[in-house]
Amino acid sequence: MEKIKESLAELEKFTDIISVAASYEKDIFLKDPIIYGAAERFILLGLKCMLDVCGDIVQKYGFSGNTNCENLIVLLQKHKVYPEWLANRLAVKTKLITSPDRDYLKEMNKSDLYDLLDEVILDFRYFKKFVLEYIV
Repeated sequence: MEKIKESLAELEKFTDIISVAASYEKDIFLKDPIIYGAAERFILLGLKCMLDVCGDIVQKYGFSGNTNCENLIVLLQKHKVYPEWLANRLAVKTKLITSPDRDYLKEMNKSDLYDLLDEVILDFRYFKKFVLEYIV
C-alpha cells in the first residue's frame, strides 16, 4: 500500500509540473521548446506512473485478467477502482505512449498538446482521488 501511495505522490508532482506549463499563455508555450518539451516529458512520466500504480493494484488485490498496458485501465474499472468515464479518458491517453511504432505525444501538434494539458491534469488528479478512496 505504501508503494502505491508513494507513486501517487510522484504522480502529483508530475501533475504540478504540467500545471506550471499550462499556466503559460498559449503563444508563449508554443514558442518555447523548454516549456512544451517539459509538458511532453511529464505527461509521459505521469502516464507511466499511472500504469505502474494500476499494475501494483492488480498485484495487491489479485485481480485476474489481461494485464498488458492497454487492458490495465479497463481491468481496474471493472473492479470499481474508478468510474467508466475516467477509464475511457485514461484509455485514450495511454494510447499516446503504448504504441510500439510511434511516439504520438512527440508527434502531436504543439497547439493540440497545449489544449490537452488541462484535461491531463484533471485526469491525473481524478485517478489519484479514486485510487486513494479504493485503497484506504
